[in-house]
Amino acid sequence: MGGFVYAPLTPIVGRSDGIGIAAAIEDLVRARVVGEKTELVMPVLYPNGSHVVISVWPNGDRFLVSDDGGAATEADMAGVRPSVFARLAKAEAERVGAVCDTRAFFFLRVDHERLAMAITVLADAARATVAAALETLVAAKRDTLEERLFERLDRTFRGAKVHHHAEVRGASSVEHDVDALVEFDGRRVVFNTFSRNPQSVNALVAKFVDLSQLETPLVRVGVTSDKSRIGYRLQLVSSVGRVIEVDAAAGTYERAAA
Repeated sequence: MGGFVYAPLTPIVGRSDGIGIAAAIEDLVRARVVGEKTELVMPVLYPNGSHVVISVWPNGDRFLVSDDGGAATEADMAGVRPSVFARLAKAEAERVGAVCDTRAFFFLRVDHERLAMAITVLADAARATVAAALETLVAAKRDTLEERLFERLDRTFRGAKVHHHAEVRGASSVEHDVDALVEFDGRRVVFNTFSRNPQSVNALVAKFVDLSQLETPLVRVGVTSDKSRIGYRLQLVSSVGRVIEVDAAAGTYERAAA
């Protein structure tokens, strides 16, 4: 009951819109042959937007399937330590039943019937490992940024109530986790760190928009390590709150909270 029926491409091409659909289908997976190896550019994206590439070699009457170290290369370029990638890759390989030599994923002997599934599973494993590695990297940087923020706030607002890791209810009734809430002279000021990562910026903007729509809006301050590295997204953050650098002088923090 229900489910999909996969039709051959010929009837699709016969439709008025069929050529465009067929071209899109063919473009989803592109292939190139390098010696005995076939490289498949998959419709699966790493966090930076580049495509996962899976390689297939003949292996007797079966096939060897690998990401050819592509995931490790992506992680290296993002600044992930090799030991961190190796740990995450090993765990992901065990989860999907693949082999990992700390740099590349493999399915060593895949028969014809399971080849398509092996290619799909390995592509997703490569993507998931890089995503997890980047989350680890962002979390480590965020922890350091938070510690510097807490130090600044505790030193600058000595006579105020400074709450680390507070929860604040927005206009939507959603409880938002904020890095710090400072209360003084009847004012409530939210400080939240962010990085140039698009997800970090988007999460901060969504949070600040909700807090800005309260009947009595909170003062909202985004804190980053270097404003010049945020790029064009800095304007987006500035439209919903104030922005300062974490190592700014005490006077800058006081003015942002005013």
